[in-house]
Amino acid sequence: MSQKLTDTRTRAHGWPSVLIALLGVGALIFLWRSVISTQIAVSAGSYGVAVTSVAAAAVWLIGFAGVKHNGRRMRYIAFVAWTVNVLMPLLSFFISGSLARTNPWFAAGETYYYLPTIGSIAALAWLVWSRPAAMAARQLEESKK
Repeated sequence: MSQKLTDTRTRAHGWPSVLIALLGVGALIFLWRSVISTQIAVSAGSYGVAVTSVAAAAVWLIGFAGVKHNGRRMRYIAFVAWTVNVLMPLLSFFISGSLARTNPWFAAGETYYYLPTIGSIAALAWLVWSRPAAMAARQLEESKK
């Protein structure tokens, strides 16, 4: 009844590697802009804005690291990070006073032409599509043919 499945995963090539690279570039951009907006917010006494800017940059960096690493635990961490990056832009309409315009969560990513939210959805889709259990199920179906 049980069949031996082999792990045929390789490095990401093509559009997945482009997606991962773009997520990394986005994370670095948001980190840099977070540093600047945090300095401005702290000097103005807006500590809530500073905290949300740092949190957004950290969640983006953690999400990128999880997708890039692609280990089992890192995939869980990345899934949580990208889920936060999808939900926070939607919640930003209710907490907009605590977000700087440079924050990727501000108005669903409006400052960056909604690319942060689209990138987060793409990252979640990639995590779901490339999960090892789904790949094993597809391999098992192909071996039955």
